[in-house]
Amino acid sequence: MPEGRPARWNLVSVSMPFVGFLCGFFVGTGGEGILWHGHPMDGIFWGVSVWAAFCVLGLLAAGIAWARSERSWRVTALGFLLSAPLPVISGATATFNFVAKWMDYH
Repeated sequence: MPEGRPARWNLVSVSMPFVGFLCGFFVGTGGEGILWHGHPMDGIFWGVSVWAAFCVLGLLAAGIAWARSERSWRVTALGFLLSAPLPVISGATATFNFVAKWMDYH
């Protein structure tokens, strides 16, 4: 019998970016009147925001799988790799914009 706990959270971590993409697509295309009004770029913003939120949950699930020492560490690593890019890029962009605005005022 393989060592480690059953692979539950690492499978959740791998599936979260894909589920988030689908949910973000539906929010971005069908959310007019519910979340956003007016400009179509608002739909893209909300769609990517939902996708990024699911990726953050995927990172959380991968962290739980790693802490629990679940079987198949490769799936846990894949969960980290699939979930990390979008929140990291979004956070870096937000930080860059914040610093740029701060530099404009000082």
